Amino acid sequence: MNNVLRYRAIAGTIDDRAAATAEAATAAKIFESESPKMAAKIEKLQSDLDRLQRERDRSAKRVSEQTEAVAALRQLVPAHVSDAVNADVNLIKSTLGKEVSEAAGRIQELECCLDPSRYKNENAFLEMLRRSFRNAVSVGETNRILKRKLSPEWPQIRLEIEAELVSLNGILPDMKQKLVEALAAAKAPLSYYAV
Repeated sequence: MNNVLRYRAIAGTIDDRAAATAEAATAAKIFESESPKMAAKIEKLQSDLDRLQRERDRSAKRVSEQTEAVAALRQLVPAHVSDAVNADVNLIKSTLGKEVSEAAGRIQELECCLDPSRYKNENAFLEMLRRSFRNAVSVGETNRILKRKLSPEWPQIRLEIEAELVSLNGILPDMKQKLVEALAAAKAPLSYYAV
């Protein structure tokens, strides 16, 4: 009986089957008339897509070849030019580059001093803070056990840290930009053959 009920629900009435047959015939006619047009459009779109991909690949290959050629030409400059460039680059890295690195390191240090959540426990935070700002942490002894805690001077020191952090974050992008520009200017003679 279950099978009868299930198949009757699928089969429907005579009118349902007639309507389904008519709908299938209509769908087949629409498919026969419309599918060639759509297939032609798909073929055209696929052709356009293939063309665009070829153009993209050709352009990317050309850029890659040019980049490689420029790099090769830079290697062919006279030795005295490359020696002078290397000396200039090394000087910039040891001066302005060092300043940028120190400023970034100081920012990292200051951020660590303001964020105890970076440490596994309060004692680890206080130990690091004491290394950076000795007066920020007071050390006492209880029953021969050293006990660290934030000093009364900490609120003022925290304000100073925050002010220094704002200042450094304000100037670091300019310092990095100057470094990039200085290095580009120092390396410019390497483009002697690659104008």
